[in-house]
Amino acid sequence: MKTEKWKCKRWKKNILYKIYIICLRVRQLYTNKITNPITIHESYLMKTNHSNKLAMYKRVSAWLKVNLAALALLVPALAKAAARLEQAIADILSSETERDNTATGKLKVRDETDNVLVELLLPVCGALTAYASATKNTELFEKAKTKKSALYRLRDNDLLIKAKSLAALAQESLANLADYAVSAETLTALQTAITNFEAAVADVGSSTANRTGARIAVYDGFDTADNLLKNQIDQLMESVKKTNVQLFNEYLAARVINDLGGPRSSKSTAPAAVQTGTAATPKA
Repeated sequence: MKTEKWKCKRWKKNILYKIYIICLRVRQLYTNKITNPITIHESYLMKTNHSNKLAMYKRVSAWLKVNLAALALLVPALAKAAARLEQAIADILSSETERDNTATGKLKVRDETDNVLVELLLPVCGALTAYASATKNTELFEKAKTKKSALYRLRDNDLLIKAKSLAALAQESLANLADYAVSAETLTALQTAITNFEAAVADVGSSTANRTGARIAVYDGFDTADNLLKNQIDQLMESVKKTNVQLFNEYLAARVINDLGGPRSSKSTAPAAVQTGTAATPKA
């Protein structure tokens, strides 16, 4: 009965997670801030599963460093394995930082040029709308009428198309827009903003390959650390268990992957070997 309840809770948790991802996707599409469809999923994983495992790596590495002198006397090969684990952790952190920072500056420039473009576009839209209304030009009125919120909801490429279209309409009616505070200088500034925004959007797109490479490096780092723990350090610690059970149990305690996210449980997640002194096989 307990097993069925546990399976039901796990199924509900998976459904809620999928709904959460969909909601984030829709929200970011709405605010025009999404540049890579897999960013949301990866970011969520790095905050849960991978961050929990990375915390375990760090605990094990710290424990090995503190006890390295005693361990090296028992199993000299542990010294080299500990150094490799420390390097794997450094590689993961470096790759994750690179992945996060690759497009940060470019996204900032994109957002800044987006804001400049919208702020310059709105007065031109207002002038065209007012002129169309005054001259009863229904077609121009429908094309020019817009709101700030509507412009910000547009995707980058759609905003570019909209801005270029409105700039062309304003250029065609320029002779009639002097009384509406639109001049040749106004349209020149608008065209510059369009050009800058278009370049910023293209620059953000070019960072995708770099982010993908950094993401692969992050996962490679996790694979390397898992391999070191499962196939080298765990195996070598079996020899330590024969002569120093206390050290072995301390290692098992550091080897546990704790869930750092979500509701915290008051129950201990330490393996039985730490509490009873019996041996247990650690899991990555």
